[in-house]
Amino acid sequence: MASEIPNKRALGEIFNALSSEARIKALELFEQRKALGEIKQLIKMSRSGFQKVVDSFRKLGLIEETGHRSYYKLSVKGEMVLQMIRDFGNRLEPIEKMIAMQKIKSIAYGSGITEEDIRKLFENLRREKNG
Repeated sequence: MASEIPNKRALGEIFNALSSEARIKALELFEQRKALGEIKQLIKMSRSGFQKVVDSFRKLGLIEETGHRSYYKLSVKGEMVLQMIRDFGNRLEPIEKMIAMQKIKSIAYGSGITEEDIRKLFENLRREKNG
């Protein structure tokens, strides 16, 4: 039996705060110590929506003031969370590829396509991608 996931409440709050691509991008931009207005513009979010992001990041301790009202930086906790997100993102790519391969195999074998046909198809796709 798998072990129970610890800190579910804290994880839920962090996942909620990072529940969109724009919010994750905002966390990355706080790492660069950009002004609040610049971050808001870069993630293309309304003023009120962005204020909610800032408030939730502050409440969770992911960002902290740098001494100037319109500048924040990642806290130590924010830096650690961002690194975990990067690690998780890097681990997703091979998983997504594996799932795609399983789907392709399932479709291909059900349609009578041979392994050689699949190899040729992938080689053509690779050539197109690499231009």
